[in-house]
Amino acid sequence: MFKFLNRGNSTYSATITIIILVVILVSGILIYELFTEGFEKDVWLESWQYRRLVVVENSANKEVLNYPVLLHINTSLLVEEGKLVSDCRDIRFTDPDSKKFLTHWIEGECDTKDTKIWVNIPFVNPISKKTIHLYYGNEEAEDESLSLPAEDVIITETKGEMILSDNQRNCVRDLNATLYCVMPKANAIYLFKSTNEGKDWQEEKVSGDSALKQMQPVIALDSSNKISIVWQDATSHLYYRQKTTVGWDEIKTIAQKPAGYFSPSIAIDSYNNKHLVYTGKDSVYYWNFLIGKEPTKIAENVANPSIIAGLRSDVFVLYAASDKSIVLRQMITGGWSEEEKLEGAEPVMAVDSKSNIHLIHQENSQLVYLKRTSEGWQEKEVLDTARQSSASIALDKENNVYVVFSRKGESTAYLRKKDSNGWSEAEKITENGWQSNLIWGIQPEENNIYSNIPRQGFAMVYLSTEDSGAQSLRFYSAPFTIYQVAGSELILSIEEERDINDY
Repeated sequence: MFKFLNRGNSTYSATITIIILVVILVSGILIYELFTEGFEKDVWLESWQYRRLVVVENSANKEVLNYPVLLHINTSLLVEEGKLVSDCRDIRFTDPDSKKFLTHWIEGECDTKDTKIWVNIPFVNPISKKTIHLYYGNEEAEDESLSLPAEDVIITETKGEMILSDNQRNCVRDLNATLYCVMPKANAIYLFKSTNEGKDWQEEKVSGDSALKQMQPVIALDSSNKISIVWQDATSHLYYRQKTTVGWDEIKTIAQKPAGYFSPSIAIDSYNNKHLVYTGKDSVYYWNFLIGKEPTKIAENVANPSIIAGLRSDVFVLYAASDKSIVLRQMITGGWSEEEKLEGAEPVMAVDSKSNIHLIHQENSQLVYLKRTSEGWQEKEVLDTARQSSASIALDKENNVYVVFSRKGESTAYLRKKDSNGWSEAEKITENGWQSNLIWGIQPEENNIYSNIPRQGFAMVYLSTEDSGAQSLRFYSAPFTIYQVAGSELILSIEEERDINDY
């Protein structure tokens, strides 16, 4: 870990004949420190030789949270003067208020006359200024800048047919930022695990050996990092298996024939209760793992159910009705709430830390976003006017909304983000990718950490078909999305360079 080093002015030796003067001088300094408003001793990042103060001014009458700003710096001059490593790996940003490092990203190459460096500003009050520190000058430093866009990481390749359902969960992160993905492979269900953001993967078989095709796995985590996986086979049997810190439990059969079980969806509430919905003969069934009784039918003539849980015991179910409407219901004492119907199709939802519902769906060949609070549904917002082939929604720790979608006839994924400043423009993030499936949903909270959402930005998996025709499941993580939103009137100024020897 890096350390912050306190450095003060040198104290000169004095002879015995001027002790009284020294005492008077020191007393005066102490009195000045006591009565000077905002006085702080300077703090310098250890092992770094140079620093500049970056002043961020917010002229808008609203606060700015987690906002990336762009600095233009002549790094070629600094490299020429021997003050900066040529690859910019020694650049650091710190927040003097919180004494923490700030996330940054270098766009393009270093050692240029106009190097673009993005830094994430955590907070600026309305109509105020905030100062952050830019450090450089440490040949021993390692590169801490983020890479964006992140390189695609292939999880697995298969000749078979993989399906990522937009309204189901295929990947999760635990409290230690370990990534888990589930998928069918060679007539079995496999769990893939990565502890380094997808660079390396370990795999293990979840289902037993079977001649039947295993498919449609979904996954969830509880606050103790126990893994729950549900899947089905070709005869429409539904299975459940849990992995704890001591290993795998036995496989449990949830439902059997008659055929017609599809699209299982699982959620875990803040009390670690597991909830499951699925379709059977055009009806939606609900099963509570805690109670352990037979699944109960909660709706008929519907399809594509999904279930989600908020931070409390709020549980919501979403499904498509036969009259081509979208239906939302909430679990209440003694059963389920009355149906809330909306016009549209292909719904996908997420829930934030206040149990507000965030919903995207297709309506008249448009991608539409809706938010539901305790006061009801807010006015809809159109995100894209082209017909979509898939769309997914997620939230981050600050309840920013991320929507990733593909358009009919295109193998490109687009991203739009909504924060306190509104929606960003559509940003192309992948080529040759489809069925984008964001890592979404809020898992049970432990020590203020949400286990299943990125701290910033988004993470997703998607399918890619190479020239060989084999499908590959890829992981893409962009923890620092770069864009500017009109309306955040931030003005930057950089003070002159300071040397550590000046302090």
